[in-house]
Amino acid sequence: MNVSEAKTQIIEMVRAELGKDEFSETLNPDSPDTRDPGKFSFLGQPARVIHRFNGWNTPINLNWFSGKLDLPKIKGGEFYWYAFAIPKYSGFSNKHYFICDYLQMRDWVMEFKSPLGTDYRDQGYWRADIQPYGKSKHYKNGYFRWGDESAKIQDQLSRIIMLDNIKQIVLSQDPEQPTRRITTEVSRIVRDTRITKQLKGLYGNKCQVCGLSIGLPDQGYSEAHHIKPLGNPHNGPDEINNLVILCPNHHAEFDRGLIAIHPDTLEIIHIDSKNQYFGLTLHLGNGHKLAREFLLYHHDKIFNKQTE
Repeated sequence: MNVSEAKTQIIEMVRAELGKDEFSETLNPDSPDTRDPGKFSFLGQPARVIHRFNGWNTPINLNWFSGKLDLPKIKGGEFYWYAFAIPKYSGFSNKHYFICDYLQMRDWVMEFKSPLGTDYRDQGYWRADIQPYGKSKHYKNGYFRWGDESAKIQDQLSRIIMLDNIKQIVLSQDPEQPTRRITTEVSRIVRDTRITKQLKGLYGNKCQVCGLSIGLPDQGYSEAHHIKPLGNPHNGPDEINNLVILCPNHHAEFDRGLIAIHPDTLEIIHIDSKNQYFGLTLHLGNGHKLAREFLLYHHDKIFNKQTE
């Protein structure tokens, strides 16, 4: 299978699952990068086909290991989505596909344990694989693994994926309903918990306000806070530019509108002007940016309610 065949397989399967209008709104088969016919546009972001030829050759951005959140590149062009074309092989009786964003791939990269002693982290390409998960003859779920991991072990819950998942992604991107329950062989809330895991790793579980972390026997503890809250009546998005990592104390203060972040200067504002953190600048790690609109919303709609 070459890249053109892989792209055709994905396009045809997605087209069959979506109606004509929904397909045209969701996916544009034309490559946004003239240098790379393996790309297409998906939900307004560039996607890149990954196909099975002598193993899955998966581009990995080595900056991920230094804490940055840069997009991966193929042929010099960035892309946001990984699109796996899965042919009939290794127990699959039908063709499938799987699409995920680069943050999901980064999550799998960072949890790689190198069980056979081969450390691929100095390479730009990793060998990946997608296998059937479970014993059903009509597989709805797959399991993502790296080539250095045993094909017999499927014990990482984060690696259990929903195959042919175009509708799952479209639902999860709906800004009016930031969380939805999708029922498959694996039932769970579709929400970008992988983003919070990556941010907690970026900050070492330390609060962006005070720099403190609760020490547990095996690791530090921190909490992720949505600046513009999820759900009614706020309907904030589950996106990286709407998230900060906090200790439980500062999380509670943000929730109750006792503390805010200045939308322009990123200075910490507190209802008590004598608070020790008042006027300090919020710590931001490499690649983590906050959207001004969410900071402004929290400042005006939540924090100011306590100061009126």
